[in-house]
Amino acid sequence: MIWWPVYFLALCVATFLFLKYKHNYWRRRGVRQFEPEFFFGNVREAVQGKAKIIEICRKYYYDLKKKNELYGGIYLFYSPVLLPVNPELIKQILTKDFEHFTSHGLFHHENDYMHNHLFNVEGEIWKNLRSKLTPTFTSGKMKGMYEILYSLADRLEKKTGNYAKTGKPVEIKEHAACFGTDVVATCFFGLDSDCLNVPESEFRKYGKLIFAPRPVRFVMEMLINWNLLGALGHTFAPKKITKFFTQVITETVAYRKKNNVSRKDYMDLLIQLQNENQLNEKELIANTMVMYAAGFETSSTTTTFLMYELAKNQDIQDKVREEILGICKKNQSGEVTYDDLADMKYSEMCIYETLRRYSPATEVPRCCTKTYTVPGTDTVIEKDTFVIIPAWLIHMDPEFYPNPEKFNPENFAAEHKHSRHDFVFMPFGGGPRLCFRFALMQIKVNLIKQLRKYRFTLNSKTPKNCTFESLSLTLTAKENLYLDVTPV
Repeated sequence: MIWWPVYFLALCVATFLFLKYKHNYWRRRGVRQFEPEFFFGNVREAVQGKAKIIEICRKYYYDLKKKNELYGGIYLFYSPVLLPVNPELIKQILTKDFEHFTSHGLFHHENDYMHNHLFNVEGEIWKNLRSKLTPTFTSGKMKGMYEILYSLADRLEKKTGNYAKTGKPVEIKEHAACFGTDVVATCFFGLDSDCLNVPESEFRKYGKLIFAPRPVRFVMEMLINWNLLGALGHTFAPKKITKFFTQVITETVAYRKKNNVSRKDYMDLLIQLQNENQLNEKELIANTMVMYAAGFETSSTTTTFLMYELAKNQDIQDKVREEILGICKKNQSGEVTYDDLADMKYSEMCIYETLRRYSPATEVPRCCTKTYTVPGTDTVIEKDTFVIIPAWLIHMDPEFYPNPEKFNPENFAAEHKHSRHDFVFMPFGGGPRLCFRFALMQIKVNLIKQLRKYRFTLNSKTPKNCTFESLSLTLTAKENLYLDVTPV
């Protein structure tokens, strides 16, 4: 028994020395690093739920810029992370030298089939899968989905009208999320979730769960070897989410095959790929679930903040409405066609400004997959090193966007857009975004159906400046955002 205190002390000393060694990784390589705290590295406040990682990085970002550094080093617990702040270096990482950074650094393991989706696979597998899925978002397919989407949005217009009639404020976060869920369930699955009228729908329930904060999972994935986690049954998504979507997708595929149903949508493409042996059942399920999640979350979050800003800026709301009504008047039907969307120039500027001001993905994560030497330096980035590209900090940098806190759609007028570096606007990362055209179409339809008949203003319960959830996976308002709705 006498030896146990000695063993314990030895373990404590060994742990201390191990972390001390790990926390000098960047210093040994001549890279400016920001002093880590014992065990936590630089992310203690994030683990405690006091701040998002990107908010912690703000002080590091401006310190590096002040010292004219291209990059610096921080630590997620004991894992070294490169923090690039120079747009040209970021462009190198995301495009020219992309083959060195093909991983997003998300948990994956061969025992978990749900990791086999477009945003998680790497290298040639990613290239092949992306080329297979791209046909879903061609102009022809988009035009077909527009008719379904536009018709579905009649429910949104009616629901908004009910708020105007009763005088009850609309909580725009949930309103946008329910419509986004309905759109993706219909256009991707061919199913009617009717979340606008049935908020407790299973689709909405599990959609919320996908993006629910999971700090314990985050800590486990940062501290424990992924092979060990996988062997212990840890999965990319919680098992109840996987079970629900597996059942829904399997039943939908079986029904379509049995009844020879074709809707020329995303699900049809995946079934076709499966029939041609280019996609197995598990890959089909994984890619359908992740596209569902990305599809509704991106659009609903952007719509939420856009409507919030339009409610605060009535002059901008009036311009968007004027643009929409002008398009409606020129058509005999009084409606907006798919081809008319291209004429919604000012509305699009507002959408881009929302994506700048409230980036859904506040940082762009990468993991080095092949040893990389930073151009023009002796700094070597080793394989498996994490990289965090601080997209939101760049979007809020006054060097690139004067008065960045102000919602200003003119930031995306042609003359301003072309004068900036390509990589100071990257709400979804630097590469081409597969489903962005669909999200843009969905948000525009949302504006058409809500603004042509109704005006939105801030409710007295809603703050003029919202704060953000620290543990959420995407940028999410902490407060409920209530808006008053009145007929125009």
